[in-house]
Amino acid sequence: TRLLGNRRWAAALIALLYLACPGVLEVAYGPDLYMSWMTVAWVPVAVLSICRGVESWDRLSMIVLATGHGLCWWGHSPVALWTTIAVFIVALFAVAGRPDALSRIRALAVGGVVFAAIAAYPLGSVLLYPPEPGVHTAELQRADAPVIASFIRQAFPGVLLPIKAAGAWNQNFQLGYALWALFLMAIV
Repeated sequence: TRLLGNRRWAAALIALLYLACPGVLEVAYGPDLYMSWMTVAWVPVAVLSICRGVESWDRLSMIVLATGHGLCWWGHSPVALWTTIAVFIVALFAVAGRPDALSRIRALAVGGVVFAAIAAYPLGSVLLYPPEPGVHTAELQRADAPVIASFIRQAFPGVLLPIKAAGAWNQNFQLGYALWALFLMAIV
């Protein structure tokens, strides 16, 4: 409703599509990705505030962005990491080359302080401490091309087919037909 104004039914429909998306529902009932489920409420807050921030780059937008984004880091760091990358790219374009870039950077700095206050512990625990004594996180993060290709072969074309009740959880991480249609309509 913040982005669509008085078109509350459209906002409710988009929220319902988000929650009913197989890729969102799968994290809770499929492979028990409860930590990813903890971010379901906060990713839209981060997206809303960065969209609102592009229009009116004020301190309130940056504080809301920092809060939603910082709480994503409390939920699940991989989801928060891709959210961080997306927010950084949008913020970079929203600040670069603007005549009011200095005021936007100040508002972003306020948001950065709020973000650091909220996400200090999860960021520190992810970046500074290995999961077990003697285990180096670099080994856990290594993904070779054959491994990535294997995961893609296991998931595709199943991600475009109806979801399966059991046995194919990696194919159930998908947008769903309604969100694909909404995405195509947005492009058109």
